[in-house]
Amino acid sequence: MEPDGVEVTPTSDNKTPDASELETEHKDQNDCTEEEDRLLSSCSDVFQKAVRDADQAECEPSPATEPYKAKYAARKVLENARETLSKSQGKKDAASREESANASLNDSDKTRLELAMLDIRIGVNLYLTEENTDGERSMRKGAEAIEGPEAWNALVAIFDKQDQDPAPANQEACNEESEIARCECKVRDGLADVAIQHLVSGYNFLGVLWSHRADGDRRARRFLRRARAICEARFGSDARLQEYTSTLFFLAQVEAAAGNAGASAELCGKTLYRQHILRHSYEPFSWITNAFGLASYFLQRGQTRIAAHCVCAAGRALDDLDDSKQSGEQFEQVRADLLQAKGNMYAQVLRIASAVRDAREENEPVEAYLPDAWASIDEQTCFVPSKSLDKRENEDICVPAAQEVATFEAARELFNVANTCFVQAKRFYVLDGYVTAHLGILQSQSGLYKDLAAFETDPKRLVAMHGRREKLLADLLDDLNPEVYLKEHQEIAFELGSIAHLALNSQLTLARASAKVQSDAWMLSLQPAMIKRVNQWAMKMVRYYGHFCKMFEQAEAKDKASSNDEETGEEYTLPYLSAHFWTMHAFKSMIPPDPRSVPARVLFLQEQVKYAKLTSKLASERLAADSQAFQTERQICKDIAELIASDQPLSLWQSQLQKLEHSDEMMLLRQDPDLRDDMPDLAVEYRLE
Repeated sequence: MEPDGVEVTPTSDNKTPDASELETEHKDQNDCTEEEDRLLSSCSDVFQKAVRDADQAECEPSPATEPYKAKYAARKVLENARETLSKSQGKKDAASREESANASLNDSDKTRLELAMLDIRIGVNLYLTEENTDGERSMRKGAEAIEGPEAWNALVAIFDKQDQDPAPANQEACNEESEIARCECKVRDGLADVAIQHLVSGYNFLGVLWSHRADGDRRARRFLRRARAICEARFGSDARLQEYTSTLFFLAQVEAAAGNAGASAELCGKTLYRQHILRHSYEPFSWITNAFGLASYFLQRGQTRIAAHCVCAAGRALDDLDDSKQSGEQFEQVRADLLQAKGNMYAQVLRIASAVRDAREENEPVEAYLPDAWASIDEQTCFVPSKSLDKRENEDICVPAAQEVATFEAARELFNVANTCFVQAKRFYVLDGYVTAHLGILQSQSGLYKDLAAFETDPKRLVAMHGRREKLLADLLDDLNPEVYLKEHQEIAFELGSIAHLALNSQLTLARASAKVQSDAWMLSLQPAMIKRVNQWAMKMVRYYGHFCKMFEQAEAKDKASSNDEETGEEYTLPYLSAHFWTMHAFKSMIPPDPRSVPARVLFLQEQVKYAKLTSKLASERLAADSQAFQTERQICKDIAELIASDQPLSLWQSQLQKLEHSDEMMLLRQDPDLRDDMPDLAVEYRLE
């Protein structure tokens, strides 16, 4: 059912297929020959021959210079059949009808229905050749003839009423459902199944046609809901019609465009179910990709177990591929996507478990982190029956609930599964060729270490975890060209700064614990190796946040040069301000190689004042006067500047620094091998001018 290249997910581009994409859709409908033969068996020989000949004509290849040649040939067949039936209709109208219109249809009525069905087929053909106005007119004519004047006029009245007096979205949906439900009972019982099939197809394409028009989404949704109501009224919700699968698919796209993500997700699930069971337009790679998209939607909503079901079903579909398809780049990419989806699933559980643990430590309610996340899988949502999954796959579905992950050991199990999936996915998504995907996987791995760290209490192991996080991302700043990947440089540098900050805090905890004197003079008893490690992380904070600020300013300059006047709010500015604030914190945490060196300490204090004043200045320039954002940080900067200035006058600091320039202690700062690599020339690079 699904056209190639169209995603059946509520997180896609929310666009219904256009005419070119629907060509594949229309051909796929003609593949269900057994069901088609059953439906056509009640029709005249003229109609049956016309349908089969038209289908055959459409399957003929068209040259690039005449892309619609096959469709024009098919239309000619349908129009000739319509002309033949129209002539015979005139003779049959002379015969009297045995009963009323609600009784069994006589030959004359059957011919009228066949003419109406041909009108719909011709209308679909016109739409697929981009003759939209004529196509709509023909489809509406056929639909009206099949529905009957009473039902058609009632449906048109709904459209006209709601176009003239649109109700609020929720009230509109309620009114629309009830009126269309009442309208469905007017479908005549005597209609043959083949007429219902064509009527549903006509409404499907009318819905798609209107979805591409300005302000046409509401009418598109009504046509598609009408198609769904008619089909379910006649055949039930398990109708085997290809057209019903198409209805669900198109309606999912329209609901997503209208912002009804939940309804769209449900329809996507049903579409995938029908494709899997009935093999309606079943293309394995597209089906698997769409299952991933649906899993991503449920993950975003915290419905991890349903997401796990989607991932499991996709894995089964991949395993069931023919041997001929289990090779090549497409297979390897889908396999990498499956690994990434599975990794994301376990990472999401770990992320929620980490948030729950933090909330419990702060004595906060944890319910906010578990919105319907662990409900049983709804049978309506499951698009692969449980009985079709073997024991191993059923076990795979049962991911642990976040509230059950209470220990480091339990968290590590989730981490190991997710990290293994990400490592294997990176074998396909290498940096050279898949920059965005590779970067996304690395950031997911970094997030895994961050969430696992919430369960770790040993500061030494915490530092090691943050070191692994840094190693994952640090090389990207050298590998990616900032001229091309400016935004990525900002994201990576800020995350690396945050990693260095967390590592610094853990390293300071270790330093305090290792100090021989547990008092305000604890730094005096530190070993040089410990001082080096503290300063290394502090300088990494300075370096990474400095790189972020540089990239941020370059991006602003580019926007200004390109006359990009897009409004930038506080959310855009706050990371820039935070980078300056935490740079000040980094200098506050630095320890001189000789903790007794007063001039060296003055150097670090002066850097604190510099960044405290700079942060306050930038906040005043970039935030509104009445803004409540960044208030705590601004007050801290103000307090630090005043406290240090009152204790050591600026003039005294500068005189001390001048004396320090050629002293032995400055030589120590510049030449100490423990500092040379990670603390480049502090007295020159970081002192006030």
